[in-house]
Amino acid sequence: MFGAADTAPQLIKIGQPKTIGPIDNDRVCVRNIESTLDDRGANEDIDFPRDKALHDIFQFIRILSIWLCGEAVGVDVSPLVYIVMGPLLFLVMLIPFTINGLGVREAFFIAFLGRFGVDADAAFATGFLFYAVTVAASIPGGAIMIWDSLRPALMRPREG
Repeated sequence: MFGAADTAPQLIKIGQPKTIGPIDNDRVCVRNIESTLDDRGANEDIDFPRDKALHDIFQFIRILSIWLCGEAVGVDVSPLVYIVMGPLLFLVMLIPFTINGLGVREAFFIAFLGRFGVDADAAFATGFLFYAVTVAASIPGGAIMIWDSLRPALMRPREG
């Protein structure tokens, strides 16, 4: 169920972010970027069991949120349906010609939950509510990123 390769745990490192200096466009090329990534990756130990456990926890939380959205709308199917649907949904949401999987996700909810006797309106509402919950959960992180990007500008001494 959670066996799909996911690099998110390797990308998420808890602690202070490393700052990147100003970019010199004359020196930037693919080889420099690749060598920098290779050098940095060689110094970091990858703890696969910990990363796998972190991945499984995140996926379980995402599936739990889909199940809770279904319960909120009144969809009465077994949690096993959501456990099967979750990883498939996450793959469907990766379709590159949509904006954040919008539309494709709802169609998937209708098609998948329809096989279990769920009304199309309830399935659509479940999918859209899951999208709304995902966006709402992302807002604090977006606010933090905006604040961190504005803070250096606010800290500069004023000229004048």
